[in-house]
Amino acid sequence: MASYIHLAAFDVKCQLKSAPQISVVASDTNVKYDNTKSQAELDNFDNDTISPYGANVQTHVGGLMSGEVSVSQNIRTLQETYDRADVGCVYVDSIKVDIHITPTIYIANHYPKNGCMYKEIMIHEKKHIKVDRMIVNKYTNIIIKGLDAAFKKAGGYAYGPMKKSE
Repeated sequence: MASYIHLAAFDVKCQLKSAPQISVVASDTNVKYDNTKSQAELDNFDNDTISPYGANVQTHVGGLMSGEVSVSQNIRTLQETYDRADVGCVYVDSIKVDIHITPTIYIANHYPKNGCMYKEIMIHEKKHIKVDRMIVNKYTNIIIKGLDAAFKKAGGYAYGPMKKSE
């Protein structure tokens, strides 16, 4: 109780001086191409595609696109202390989220690179990369709004006052 009275005497309020910068950056590497795998090897790749033909129908994979998506984040905070009151404030200064796609197109090695099937498979697999890029770009603004809403729901971007030891 005494510490709260002590805080009140100095009337420390933790107020954000400027809105934090929130950014979501989408990027990808150059597409890698791999035509060293056999059709049987591509058939055994673990993927999340649901066959439109049903479980009873045997299909073969002539090509596929594998796009690893990685997400990293960085939150920078600032602090200020009030030595006479032995308290401090913590502020969120910036939030950065990086979303990175590493796409690889696999085409079965029995298709000649100058053949029609190879070219059509390539066109199809490049559509998957285009869709991945569209999805990542679409969600950048959704992520920014979601982060802002989550911080506001949790009390905002300023925390304190709290004892300096905390």
